[in-house]
Amino acid sequence: MPLTVVLVCGPPKAGKTSLIESIGQELGDRRPHHVRLVVENGEAPKGPGVASMHAPTHTASSTVITCGPDNVTDVLADALRGVRRRERYATVLIEGDCAGSLRNALPYDHHVFVMPGPESVYAVFRHSREAAAALREIMQDTEAFASEVFGMYVDASRVLAPDHYSPAEQQRRAARVMNSEQVARFLRTPLGAEIASRIQLQPPYQGLTDSDVVVVNRAADRQTPEMDACVHRIRTLLSQVCHNGNGREHLYCCNPADPLDPVRPKLLNHLVDLCVDPI
Repeated sequence: MPLTVVLVCGPPKAGKTSLIESIGQELGDRRPHHVRLVVENGEAPKGPGVASMHAPTHTASSTVITCGPDNVTDVLADALRGVRRRERYATVLIEGDCAGSLRNALPYDHHVFVMPGPESVYAVFRHSREAAAALREIMQDTEAFASEVFGMYVDASRVLAPDHYSPAEQQRRAARVMNSEQVARFLRTPLGAEIASRIQLQPPYQGLTDSDVVVVNRAADRQTPEMDACVHRIRTLLSQVCHNGNGREHLYCCNPADPLDPVRPKLLNHLVDLCVDPI
């Protein structure tokens, strides 16, 4: 494949640009192209992190593109064609936040998820009641399913808001309700298990389950018992839903910008391998 396309996504202020700088430096002469995609109308979680407004260094080119959630695929395809016209073989690092429309816009060669050190378990995971309510809704509503699972752009006012519907529509929806036995049977299937796992996560963190590599950026955090508990739960979730078949680590907790961090070389070696080999 002429282009190796890697999506680097995650919440704002997670340190994605800084990580891309480190990747570019490690790639040496094969400098990657960088495309930063800003999807308008997306929700951005608030909290501590590592913010960066500058273009990453050690890249062959760097472009910032703004678009809406309904035309992400077309915008990215145009950007990749622009890179292809410049180089026959190249690595392209797509940087973006948490929009599901971005995560599912293209068949990326690899996904990398970058997040700041979590303040608590529930900064990343839903409470059990929230997860149960979300799961019930997407099992009955195709719009909610498309938005929650595939990140497709739909009218946000209709998702997880059954009172929005007219009485007639509510009756039609009630007729389609799955009973508890049908739900349990579906959840025992591979697809059902994956959906149930994804629903555990807060929307900005659902990209965790799609990722080849998850980076917990510890540049701006202090280690706490709450953080350790959350990281442990993330590791457990990834072990259940991610099967890359090569025995490599999925989750790296480190400061990618600190040359003295002992985990950093392992992380960068893994990321360089993804960038130079799409298989």
